[in-house]
Amino acid sequence: MPTAVIEDYLEQIYLMELNGARVIGARLAERMHTAVPTTTETLKRMVRNGLVWQNEHKEVQLTADGRTAAESAIRRHALSERLLTDILGLSWVEAHAEAHKFEHIISPKVEARLMALLGNPNTCPHGNPIPTGSGDPPLRGLSLAEQPPGDYQVLRISEDAENDVALMAYIEEQQLKPGADFRVISREPFAGPVVVEVQGERHALGAAVAEAIFVRRASPYTM
Repeated sequence: MPTAVIEDYLEQIYLMELNGARVIGARLAERMHTAVPTTTETLKRMVRNGLVWQNEHKEVQLTADGRTAAESAIRRHALSERLLTDILGLSWVEAHAEAHKFEHIISPKVEARLMALLGNPNTCPHGNPIPTGSGDPPLRGLSLAEQPPGDYQVLRISEDAENDVALMAYIEEQQLKPGADFRVISREPFAGPVVVEVQGERHALGAAVAEAIFVRRASPYTM
């Protein structure tokens, strides 16, 4: 079984792939908040262990074994969040921070019992799909940062390492949790803010916020 550190790397690579990001060592180091040489050495160890491979452009991709391990870690993280929110009553923001303390110690037996206790949930509290191991492609959605004016619904909030507790709390304050309906009013160029209207209130969302929110289109945009 991979160490907790390796599992954290596998989770991050999986989430970056899910969000359509190009995974390279330097970018992964930023996400993991580690020095590039440290990440490089960790990736070499993961390659030796058959968990990832790198192409001629140094892009990192999960092997079949790596994906299986990543999905297991993601699933345990999501179930930890569900336990904390659905049973213990923590907020989705608190659950995101606390779940990392639980996910690495959950055994397969406990994982199965949690799934049954929680009613076999399909997503974590942030709307991200819980991998089943069936090979079905996960629901990605559309990045809000790239969408034109129109009506949308929030599908999920990305949980990669750059999206800290403060950012998630801010998204909650803007009433943009999964399932929320809203309208994109305008999107400024050159990484400018995305102006949205939620429940009659307008908010200007910075690039980091918009990039963390994945949506689906609703009805056509009208004024």
